[in-house]
Amino acid sequence: MSIYTIGEIPQLRILGRNDGLRDPLNVYWHGGGVEMNIRASELWLDVRVDYDYMEPWLVVFIDGAPIQRRMLTKEDRRIPIFRGMEPGVLRRVQIIRDTQPMPFDPKIMLQFTGLETDGTFEELPAPALRLEFCGDSITCGEGLAGFGDDNEWRAAYLCNIGAYTLETARLLSGECRMVSLGGWGSLMSYDGLKKHAIPLYYEKVCGMYGIDIVTTAAMAGAMGMNAAGSFQAYDFSSWPADVVIVNLGTNDSSGIANTLPAEEQAAGLEAFTESAVQFLTMIRRCNPGAYMIWAYGMLGDPLRPQLTEAIRRYQEQTGDTRAEYLPLPNTEPGEFGCRLHPGLPSHKKAAQAIAARIRELQAQGLVR
Repeated sequence: MSIYTIGEIPQLRILGRNDGLRDPLNVYWHGGGVEMNIRASELWLDVRVDYDYMEPWLVVFIDGAPIQRRMLTKEDRRIPIFRGMEPGVLRRVQIIRDTQPMPFDPKIMLQFTGLETDGTFEELPAPALRLEFCGDSITCGEGLAGFGDDNEWRAAYLCNIGAYTLETARLLSGECRMVSLGGWGSLMSYDGLKKHAIPLYYEKVCGMYGIDIVTTAAMAGAMGMNAAGSFQAYDFSSWPADVVIVNLGTNDSSGIANTLPAEEQAAGLEAFTESAVQFLTMIRRCNPGAYMIWAYGMLGDPLRPQLTEAIRRYQEQTGDTRAEYLPLPNTEPGEFGCRLHPGLPSHKKAAQAIAARIRELQAQGLVR
């Protein structure tokens, strides 16, 4: 058995937005972690874990199949990934964080610090596409684990297994990154808070760490490298997205309907429309080569008129036609997971719709 730091294995692919460091590797986002081609009978992962309120979870895929999913505790130091495997067989292994960042828990931390194995690493083929997903709890996979009628909020119920994000990437032989938080929107959160809007933090690595507890400056000082890295500007050129898929609007709709007086809701809808235009403008500035898709509708589509208008305004104002609205299939009875969120059948339908549209765009030469 040999022990390696993450930085000692050049064949590793780092998944998810990160601060450019490998030793230790800060895993900020759900879906973030490492991917490798390995021939080995045994593999272990060294981790560093901390939190006050919500523990992080980990999921392991081998050749695309989920092999294990586990809660991580502060006591965890070395995690078994697999053992007893045929040593000469090449396997693609993904070890990823299965829970979103927790803005209300400033101590939450997941770091990968090393690997131990009896095997060898080989080069990974380049992904056919790079897909970035910006969204809310649907994009976080909330409800994909848990009892169907359970409505408690638990880290355990956030799950990447079967999520439309990873499924879309699988269908297109691509790699995906996520920028999403449950309850957040383009303009406001489900409870009407405008500081809980994805565009405000999109240009940072993971700038929402601890925003509900302390200021950014205090956070960086308290947590050192982990927090400071999350607040730095994200280098979009380090991972140029081919397609950026935005799935926001579900929480904006709730926030506008439930927190604004009736006489202010029309203005709220207009503000949402303009927020979508501005977010598209920001995405284009950060991703000059990407095609942009605003995909929406898994939990109804009350803001469809505002989103189609936002696309129209954006194209008219910029002359950029590489942006569109894509309706997603609604979640029907029998297709829900827990917490009244879309379940596996709904996520599968959404992934198929997005992948089918991207294939059409590829055939038209609009996506490489």
